[in-house]
Amino acid sequence: MKKKIAESFALWFFFLLCLCAMTFFGSSIAGLLCVIFWVLMPLLTWGVNLLVKNHISVTISMETTASKKETKMGYVTVENTSIFPVAKLYCSITLNNRLTGEKEKEILRMSAAPKGKTKKVFELSSAYCGYLQAEITGLYLMDWVGFLPVKCKKTAKAKIAVLPDTFTPHVFLRMSSVMREDADAWSQVYKGNDQTEVFSLREYVPGDSLKQIHWKLSSKKGQLIFREASLPIEKSLLIFWDKNTGETTPKEMDAMAECVASVSQVILNQGYYFTLGWTDGRQILFEYIDSEELLLQTVPQMLKQGCNLSEGSGAFICAQDESRNSYGKVLYLAKTVPKDFVPFVCTDMTMVLCDRMTGQNDWKTVTFQADTYLEDLEILEL
Repeated sequence: MKKKIAESFALWFFFLLCLCAMTFFGSSIAGLLCVIFWVLMPLLTWGVNLLVKNHISVTISMETTASKKETKMGYVTVENTSIFPVAKLYCSITLNNRLTGEKEKEILRMSAAPKGKTKKVFELSSAYCGYLQAEITGLYLMDWVGFLPVKCKKTAKAKIAVLPDTFTPHVFLRMSSVMREDADAWSQVYKGNDQTEVFSLREYVPGDSLKQIHWKLSSKKGQLIFREASLPIEKSLLIFWDKNTGETTPKEMDAMAECVASVSQVILNQGYYFTLGWTDGRQILFEYIDSEELLLQTVPQMLKQGCNLSEGSGAFICAQDESRNSYGKVLYLAKTVPKDFVPFVCTDMTMVLCDRMTGQNDWKTVTFQADTYLEDLEILEL
């Protein structure tokens, strides 16, 4: 914007010199009046803008989801409730991918008609998945020439989830070591498929299995009662994406997002329910996934925040929670093994790391690179 202001001032000053020269050599009153008008015009319109700025409002809108590299349209709407027009208006927009940390700025040149609304279209796209936030960080009303700005303190935000592409790895999930038939502990939070233990009772819904109807209780109540099966702790599965393990490039973060989304989809298709956990800045979030619809709703939530090293790794933060759950198996996805790593409470764990140079550890480890993750993860024995 500074460049545009400098160009406008240079153009204005050039015309001023021309008018002064014509007036000096022509000795005409008309030329003098033109010089006075040319000097006063930016000052007068700048003064009007000082009054108008309190009557300006701005909004920004765009779609909720997009694919990688897909161009989407955003819309900035400026409303002017005053009786004076704004001939030139600069709107500064910052685009921030909150997952990868990428930022770029764009300046829209607009106008604002009196007692009306003006809409301007801008394009946005991202080469990597994430949560793209468009924020109006500056709104400047310009004089009619374009070099005297009046800052209008108005902000607006809009967000769009750029979804990861998914692939179909051949996942061999080995749960045999944690699947004893005589399980003696069940989850108090999540349902499962162990019909020997009742998780909860509810009314029958068309589509439920008739095998799980509580016939004795149904006859007493006069309506069908369905038994939700329990989930043995030893058969539970946690897929945890730890984004707080080290500095990560946008390409690596994108590859990890595609990995966790794809592996989760394949495991769900294999008939396993699981807990999906991830770091969200300084927080740890969990979602129990028991349907494809819920997985599709959860994936955009995982993309809202990127790496945050200020509070330690996600494994370390999770370990500080006294009410943390235990699991039969944990899939730990991260850039690398963090220095403050604390093992999860589980029977078996597999690490999936976006790092070829990982050192020795006590857990089964699968590694991949951001450039070759499709080939590296084509067959996964977890």
